[in-house]
This record gives sequence, C-alpha cells and structure tokens, in this order.
Amino acid sequence: GAAEARLGLRLPDDYREFLQTCDGLPADVVFPRLLGTAELRAEGGVVVIADPAVVLLTAAGERWRTVEIDPALGTTVHPTFRSLLERHLLLLAQSA
Repeated sequence: GAAEARLGLRLPDDYREFLQTCDGLPADVVFPRLLGTAELRAEGGVVVIADPAVVLLTAAGERWRTVEIDPALGTTVHPTFRSLLERHLLLLAQSA
C-alpha cells in the first residue's frame, strides 16, 4: 500500500501478490534483480520493477502489461506479471 501511495497508482493484483510473498528477488543467471517495494519507481506511466531496468509494468487503459527487454532477444510483452514468471520457470526447466 505504501509503495502504491508513493507511486500514485494501484499495481496489478498478481504483482501485488508477488510483493506480499517476497519483497523483490536477487538476480540469477537468466533473470535480473526484481526490486523491493521501497525501490520501485514510476517514470511516465511505466513502473520500473527490475535492476537493470529491463522489466517494466505498463498500463494500457485499465490493463497492465509486463514488458521484458532483452538486448539479445528483443522485447517481449507478457499479458501479466505471473506469465513472465511462468515463462522464466519454463526456460529454467528446459535448461536443466
């Protein structure tokens, strides 16, 4: 709630659930560090949720999208934050 008040917007429900479960995550081999609530920042309607700023939340009307920017693979737009996490889980499983 405090992060949303500071940012001036309500975050997507699945991302709020993630933050309530773990307040950010350290980086790993295939994923950047996900920021905790105190580090989130909004820039022109975009919420930066990773360091480096390669995972973003963007609002399209009343719907949020999660944008992932990869210098090698390009930009991917995920319909939800959860779908981004599920995609990376699949990539990790395939690499094992």
